[in-house]
Amino acid sequence: MFKGKDWVCMDPITADDDWKDDLLDLDSDVEVAEYYLGADQYKTFAEEGCRAGYVILAINFYVQTMRQQQEDGRPPWRRTSSP
Repeated sequence: MFKGKDWVCMDPITADDDWKDDLLDLDSDVEVAEYYLGADQYKTFAEEGCRAGYVILAINFYVQTMRQQQEDGRPPWRRTSSP
């Protein structure tokens, strides 16, 4: 969610190998953000005043969160203290 809207993008962890291979051919943040969101959704995203870098940051955060969950065996947002 950003600017009060839900934006849907490809999950970089579960994307197929061809999709990941094509990602390697992209040169700019704009190209990467458009690839993740799709052309139509990226156009709307940009029209809302959002920046391509926001998509990159969100993807990086998501991947880090999933890696942490995998390493710990539990979601990182789970409450650890007792009531």
